[in-house]
Amino acid sequence: MLTGYDCAVESESILSLSDAAGGLVILLAFLSSFMFIAKKMLVSVTPVILVTSGFFIVGMFLYLPVSPFYIPSDASYYQAWGYSLSDYWAGEGPMVDRQIWPGKGFWPLIIAALHFFLGPIYVAAIAFNSGVFGLMILALQKSILLLSSKSGSWVLGFLVATSTPFALFGPSLLRESLFWLGASGGVLGISYLARREVRNGLLSLSWAVFLLLAIRPDAGVVIAYSFVGAAIVLFGLAGPFQSKRKKILSALALTGLLVSFPPASSFLIPINDPASVEGYASILSAPDITTRFLPFPGDGPGLLSNDGPGLLSNDGPGLLSNDGCESFLALTVLCKSLGHLPNALFGPFYWEYGSGAIWWISGMSTLHFLSVSGLALTYVVSREGRGWISLGVLGVALVSFLMFSSIMTNYGILIRFRAATEVILTPLAISGYFVISSEWKKFLSNRTKS
Repeated sequence: MLTGYDCAVESESILSLSDAAGGLVILLAFLSSFMFIAKKMLVSVTPVILVTSGFFIVGMFLYLPVSPFYIPSDASYYQAWGYSLSDYWAGEGPMVDRQIWPGKGFWPLIIAALHFFLGPIYVAAIAFNSGVFGLMILALQKSILLLSSKSGSWVLGFLVATSTPFALFGPSLLRESLFWLGASGGVLGISYLARREVRNGLLSLSWAVFLLLAIRPDAGVVIAYSFVGAAIVLFGLAGPFQSKRKKILSALALTGLLVSFPPASSFLIPINDPASVEGYASILSAPDITTRFLPFPGDGPGLLSNDGPGLLSNDGPGLLSNDGCESFLALTVLCKSLGHLPNALFGPFYWEYGSGAIWWISGMSTLHFLSVSGLALTYVVSREGRGWISLGVLGVALVSFLMFSSIMTNYGILIRFRAATEVILTPLAISGYFVISSEWKKFLSNRTKS
């Protein structure tokens, strides 16, 4: 257990000069690197610098213990773990008996490295995560450029800056920014491959898969496999111009991927571990948690019914009954996803709202998510976006959303995890914005002529 170290973290909550100085150096290093990376990628650096700097300030307000707006979180768990590792390296304490990987150890390792040189860290971790979030924006910018041949830098900057989960959990003491960077890398890899830039595509997919599996392996394994599977289908099986040899090799690779998923997931997803995604979801769906999903009012036999002939029914002739849903894992996940879908997609509903700010934050997050999803679907069905590439990216986003909605029954944690789906959808959404903007300009032009 980390109880002793948790106490140590609380006692070390006073900011140190080394932490502040180290944080500023880290932030400046990231901002400087953005200029080089943006030039190489042929994208705009100004929105990235503005959003990163702004989010760093937001993170200072929300996650510094001395701030009047300080938000307590499970960050102390990771800090305690990282500090113990650092103390062990320095020969000043015992090694915490906690598995590094598969598990949550990659982020504590980063905290340990920062703590080893800077001591107790807050500013440095916020600066690091703000910088990583900036890298995510660069990756998304390049994806948009590859997909639509247009620069969506300012629209993207506005979109990410108005997302409450990005602002709350990006520049934080948590690991969300690294996980989101992995998700953006998967989209970037698909986008590169769409332009037949194989080397860049495979390189992007490789570091994306690494981050997804290193940061959150229990959820990352599903998204990573989805990205790799989408790449194999899109560039080995889909389309009329693939050679027979390429199709055979791709089919074999896809078969191997599917066969390897069960053992890989059982290795990477801890069973009955309270620190896993499903473990947290179970804890946060307890009746005494204020932001858990609430049942729909009434007992009618609607789409989702606990007792009656609904589409999903626990008792009665539902289309997917309990027995059918538990026949194998994929169907179980699908059934749970459909059961939670109204809340996960449209909630919180008016009867669920409480007095806390989290309800309004969740509501704004849902409006933002629906806006991004609507723009993404606009692009997918448009003439410009109609094709296998956009369908592949949309498919990965759908898989991630179904996975999260199958296990999340609490709005506070849902918006945090659903943000990864939003990251995947964002390049499609910005491309959809360009489609709508172009059609609107044509409409105004025709109206002026007439």
